[in-house]
Amino acid sequence: MANPDPVILKKRHNDWPWFLRWVPRSWNSFYLGRQAPVLMWGNERSLRTFKGFREDADVGPAPIPAPGEWQISRFPGLWWPFRWLPLYFAVTNSRGWHYRIGLFRGDDIDGYFTMFTIARRFFPPGVDRDTSA
Repeated sequence: MANPDPVILKKRHNDWPWFLRWVPRSWNSFYLGRQAPVLMWGNERSLRTFKGFREDADVGPAPIPAPGEWQISRFPGLWWPFRWLPLYFAVTNSRGWHYRIGLFRGDDIDGYFTMFTIARRFFPPGVDRDTSA
């Protein structure tokens, strides 16, 4: 399983709007060890293995869709009735602008959840979409 205290949780939210970038990630991000998200609607084809969420890794939609793709996802590992609600929306347009908003966001790399996520980032086409910077 992934480290229950990923290094990224000690950083600030550089992916939030400028006036909220002072907020530490630890205020709303935490390790839950739950299942990967499930795509409800969208055209996202990129699937990721969420290794840190359970010992038997789940496969779910990547948190940052590829250019031209979008998703609305739910999180079956959450408490009832939240497990059935569409709690995450993300889109990346063909030019590389990524927008997201949601009550939860699962991170497939570091194995943590973020509560109350909203972000706008630019990922130039052909460049890795790394959000840990």
